[in-house]
Amino acid sequence: MLNPYSREKIEGWVADFCDTSRYASIPHAAKEYAAQILVAFLVRACEDEDVDPGELSEKGIRCGLLDGVARLKLPESVKSDAPFICQSFLEELEDQGRLGGGGLLGTFVGALRMAYMDATADRPKPIVSVTSKIGRNDPCPCGSGKKYKKCCMGLLDTQVD
Repeated sequence: MLNPYSREKIEGWVADFCDTSRYASIPHAAKEYAAQILVAFLVRACEDEDVDPGELSEKGIRCGLLDGVARLKLPESVKSDAPFICQSFLEELEDQGRLGGGGLLGTFVGALRMAYMDATADRPKPIVSVTSKIGRNDPCPCGSGKKYKKCCMGLLDTQVD
């Protein structure tokens, strides 16, 4: 869990970013969600590595984007802008001297764009059976004590719905 000082620091950094020229380059529709995206991004990244916001690495950044930001309920028009917002934010943090290597981490976020889009896709998860298939020579599941091939196998194959 992130300590209150680190959370306050993150919120301050996000507020400062909202007053920069880089923030002005963010699409207008995404500006309403930018602060929420950036706080979720950095908080999750710091929690993953259990570090101060100024000590982040690629591992935490990946988790922040693919876990923290991807779980936010954002409009479809804003989802695609989230990696760009995070990238701009990291570059600004480096320019302000708050995060060493922020430009490289921003480039890394840009490279994760497709993985992020996959993580935000509303596709149902495939259903995976936890039981094994019934083999021909296994005992029949009906409880007769016979082999499946001599009992219900033929019945199930000929049933029509």
